[in-house]
Amino acid sequence: MASATLTTASAPETLKPSFLGVLRGEWFKALHQRLTWIGAVLAYGPVPVYLLFLVATPSVKTALLGSYAGSYLNTVVQRELTLNRVFIGFFLMALTVSVIGMDYQQGTIRIVLSRGVGRVQLLAAKLVTILGLALIPLVSYLLLDFLLTYGVGTAAAGTSRVFNALPTSFWSDTWLYVGTILISMVATILMAAAATVIGRSMQFGMAVALLFFPADNIGNTFLALIAGFTHQQFWANISAYLLGPLLNSLPAVLVPLHTMTVPTKEGGVRTVQVAAETLGASPFVSYDATHYLVMILLYCLVFAGLAFGLTWRRDVLE
Repeated sequence: MASATLTTASAPETLKPSFLGVLRGEWFKALHQRLTWIGAVLAYGPVPVYLLFLVATPSVKTALLGSYAGSYLNTVVQRELTLNRVFIGFFLMALTVSVIGMDYQQGTIRIVLSRGVGRVQLLAAKLVTILGLALIPLVSYLLLDFLLTYGVGTAAAGTSRVFNALPTSFWSDTWLYVGTILISMVATILMAAAATVIGRSMQFGMAVALLFFPADNIGNTFLALIAGFTHQQFWANISAYLLGPLLNSLPAVLVPLHTMTVPTKEGGVRTVQVAAETLGASPFVSYDATHYLVMILLYCLVFAGLAFGLTWRRDVLE
């Protein structure tokens, strides 16, 4: 009688999605959202409008062909970069809230997690996706800035030789300015991510993200009023610890002062030190670049800690 051979069937190994697999899925979802494409296009809109107003200004040709053409062009480029920073920030807020909040809003996060994806892994993949999607329009904006500025400057002056007047420090200063935009982008993404994770709602995340920086800038003004009424320097010092004013003034702190010779009312000339172009409220007290960078880093760490900490601690039950 043949003895039956007993075979032990091993339990199938549980397969878990890899981080790259999750990342590909997030890229696919983000690229198929209309908001991603519409927002990226609208975010660049103010720069062409600014250049149209610039070329329509009667004095622009005189400025481009004058003795201070290099300084004038440097200022034009920095104003374009300032507009890029502000409006790409709005785009990133909406994109971050959409990418992170959509799964909570539609309840699809339970399906994703049921397939073995970890909550922290999913959030990390979303943030990497958002950062990647942020870099693509930034590079595109920089190329468009160059092409449009070159075209507008050449058309207004009648010659492209005006760009020979750019200061020797132009490219190094411009790359530093771009670095401040990248820092602002990272801070904006992490702030919007923390707000969305806290509320687990697109409406809550969008409301907090859109109000955060205006509240910072308005609060900066109130601090000035309180300092004026109370004559206490303490209130003015607080302005150097608000994220919005810190990001607004970061280019003026990191980019070296630009030396420019300007005419005086008496008919002579004088040399002045011009800071990089900024937009928005600034701190009322002066600190060095180290203070700015350390404070912004602390804000980013707090935002990241809130986003990842709450994602790790809280389960998805509904």
